[in-house]
Amino acid sequence: MEAEKPGFKCPKCERWIVATGVGLPSHPNCPDCGALLWCRVRVDSESILLQVVPGTKPEISDMAAVAHSLPISHHVRGLVVNLCGSETVNSSFLAGLLVLNRLVKAVGGRLVLCELHPHVLSVLQRLNLHTLMTIRDSA
Repeated sequence: MEAEKPGFKCPKCERWIVATGVGLPSHPNCPDCGALLWCRVRVDSESILLQVVPGTKPEISDMAAVAHSLPISHHVRGLVVNLCGSETVNSSFLAGLLVLNRLVKAVGGRLVLCELHPHVLSVLQRLNLHTLMTIRDSA
């Protein structure tokens, strides 16, 4: 099995981006296409894990670009979004989660959010979004 490359794969143009010593992208945007590197993507045989990069604030267009590049299908139906790096969320990010949720549900899968900061969980609960997605403690 091929070892995971040290860095981030751009969700738009698929270029490998160098990571810093702490595993974060060396620059917040792809040098080739300019896409925001807001998450790291890992795909296995049954699910996809999106690890949100701490400090990034993706817009709905950034999230939609990732959503449409993911190999979501009847074989890979689970999408796990690890939010451990996000202490806050904005309306664009929440709208992006709804886009991801719709795409996953279209193939009979489910969106799972994990490692939520208490503030983020509170926002999801106040907006009643926690009823649309599964929330877990860990990935």
